[in-house]
Amino acid sequence: MDQSPAHHKPGHPVVMIVDDVPMVTRSLESLLQLETEYRIASYQSPVAALDRLKEEPVDIIVSDFMMPDMNLSLI
Repeated sequence: MDQSPAHHKPGHPVVMIVDDVPMVTRSLESLLQLETEYRIASYQSPVAALDRLKEEPVDIIVSDFMMPDMNLSLI
């Protein structure tokens, strides 16, 4: 699965996790769900994450810097 939609916690900030390694996104998502009241949205594709940002803003983005589909060092 490429994405995990933000868990429904109305009124809470949304954190977007973007990393091409599924274990990393799952680990960060699990940790943040246990320790915070944030809504979490996880993506393994930076392109899918950008598409999500076009539809709904997020409060915090935690992202890998270099991924196969997109390299943030070029931005």
